[in-house]
Amino acid sequence: MDTPPLLLGAISNAWSVQLEQHPDLSPLVAHATASGARHVELRMGSLGDAEASAVDRTRGTGYNSGDIGAPGDPNWLPVISKLQALADAYPQLTFNLAVSFKIYAGAGTAAPLVDPRGEQMTLAIEAAKLLGRPPSPLPKDWAAVRSYCGPHLRIVDPARFGSAGAWSSWESEDDIPDDTVTHIAAIASRVISENGVRLSIENAGQPFRSMGVLLARVRRCLPEQHAAELGLCF
Repeated sequence: MDTPPLLLGAISNAWSVQLEQHPDLSPLVAHATASGARHVELRMGSLGDAEASAVDRTRGTGYNSGDIGAPGDPNWLPVISKLQALADAYPQLTFNLAVSFKIYAGAGTAAPLVDPRGEQMTLAIEAAKLLGRPPSPLPKDWAAVRSYCGPHLRIVDPARFGSAGAWSSWESEDDIPDDTVTHIAAIASRVISENGVRLSIENAGQPFRSMGVLLARVRRCLPEQHAAELGLCF
């Protein structure tokens, strides 16, 4: 079997300093395109004026607790009109959205769990869908690379496991709290089954083997035809 070609891409958190000075993604995406990028991952906290907050927060680098889009920020919202304009301005590129939401019940941080049917998740799904349209025109190698593309939402939970007051890593399915499985299954059902968006999940502290145990358990909660659309990202 032929190996699909690798795509040169860019990640928006590499532009955090530039966005703090001038919160417009467009010239940065233009530079990445001129350098040969074909895909851009847009990361929460590094979207410039394409993200906002429901409370008064600072537009910083997205890594400090008071910044818009800081890890686990429960008040972060994508600005759909700005993301739509960006996707329209660069139809030849593919995009995906990566966010930092608390999805593991009972773990690590004081931030509330993201509501699978709340405004934050609803807008994240909408953004992932509009960003995940096929490129135009279709590249000659589209048949080989299309599996990389399409609507894709990455969710990273910032909770650190194994530290004081947090859970240790999961070694078996019995170690995973039922409410965590139920919550992530509800998110996956909303994102994948109801909206046709591929979902990848990550944790800032869990080892890969523990996330694999979680993945297997949550996949069994989904319809068979949708289970493969839930994956891991690191």
